[in-house]
Amino acid sequence: MRKFVFFFFLIIYQISFIFNIIVLPIEVKIKTKKNIDDPDEYYLYTKLNIGEPIQEIDCEINFEISDYYMTNYPSNVIPRYNISLSRTIEKTETMPILTSKFSDGYLAHETIYFFDEINCKNEKKIENMNFVMPYFSSTLYACEIGFQSRHSDKMNAMSFIHELKKNNIVDNYIWTLKMNNVNEGLLIIGAAPHEYDKNYKESELRLINSFSENSKPYWSLSFKFDPSNTNYKMNQNIIAYISPKIYGVITSYYYLQIIEENFFKKYYSKNICERIIISFEKRNYFKIICSKEKFTTNDIESFPPLKLYNIALNYTFILEGKDVFREKEEKYELEIISEINSIYTEWKLGRIFLKKYQIIFDDDNGLIGFYRPNFFEANEKNNKMSNGLKIGILFVVGSIFIFLSFLIYKKINIIVKRKKMANELEDDFMYISKNNKEKNINI
Repeated sequence: MRKFVFFFFLIIYQISFIFNIIVLPIEVKIKTKKNIDDPDEYYLYTKLNIGEPIQEIDCEINFEISDYYMTNYPSNVIPRYNISLSRTIEKTETMPILTSKFSDGYLAHETIYFFDEINCKNEKKIENMNFVMPYFSSTLYACEIGFQSRHSDKMNAMSFIHELKKNNIVDNYIWTLKMNNVNEGLLIIGAAPHEYDKNYKESELRLINSFSENSKPYWSLSFKFDPSNTNYKMNQNIIAYISPKIYGVITSYYYLQIIEENFFKKYYSKNICERIIISFEKRNYFKIICSKEKFTTNDIESFPPLKLYNIALNYTFILEGKDVFREKEEKYELEIISEINSIYTEWKLGRIFLKKYQIIFDDDNGLIGFYRPNFFEANEKNNKMSNGLKIGILFVVGSIFIFLSFLIYKKINIIVKRKKMANELEDDFMYISKNNKEKNINI
């Protein structure tokens, strides 16, 4: 009976720590180019199993919209889902629904399968999952899922995360983008990382307000930056948008001038590095490229790190030379670029930042967070280690001192004994010799 009660409570305890999460494996793909000389542009891609019989649907993950929908004219992905083959799709409303893609959509629901653990081995079947479809008829569809901050979205469109929470598919509105590398990762919805990954500590999670504007409701952080090895310092705050579709970092032209003056000037004069112009998303940018033959890894290591300090988190995010340089076609390209003739101070942080620092998002409260190392615990641990080291050193020194003292004592003791024995022998000899002399005289 006791064993039964023990195992019953053990099962209840384990169940209480099971979290309902949805995991979308994501992959970065290159957009189709209109011209061969166009620079590479990227988008985030995932795929879902949908309907019965099961079909595969391609989806784009978009950080610039907050709603989600089916579309037969997707921007980047290929429409593959044939609604005429599905037995489970059902139109639920005839009232037009507004989306960021079209203004005459209607509400429908369908069976969709989601991974429910970070290893992406088990799929959970979700019936009657709502989504919006356009009125115009077509047989093949793709989907687009928005992850822009809904907290500041005035359109009040249907949100993917809020739909999951409303139907109790996930436990909360928290999600994160975990990049395994700069081109692949996991989008995990419904719980904070410390709830399903033992490598994170709840005490280290810090959540702060995202600095989104009503006109630009993007996930963003406020920083002060201080380029090392320069005399320039930024006193005003800068706003940096989270933008996973870009590879590196988009900065202000002011910062580009700083690193050119303080680092690249000597390489420019020797024709080792140069500034070029690239274009994407209908904008022109300055980019710095260097010859791989003359610009080595030692030069990359000497690049002054970009230090972004967030006051609310009390933490400095650092991107070093090895983070911001990419080898490409016999060149080293600096993935910190600046828009030409831009008067804006907004920055954008791409995948090299998200790969190094996992950012947490709370879609219901408009919060953005990060697992900052707990300085108090770290200091306490360091103090304990320091005290332990001191005790260890004192123990070793004490042991050596006692051992040497013992050797000295033993040495002195031997010398004293030898002297004593020598004196005793001498006294005995003198005593015996005197007695013998007296005996001889008497005889």
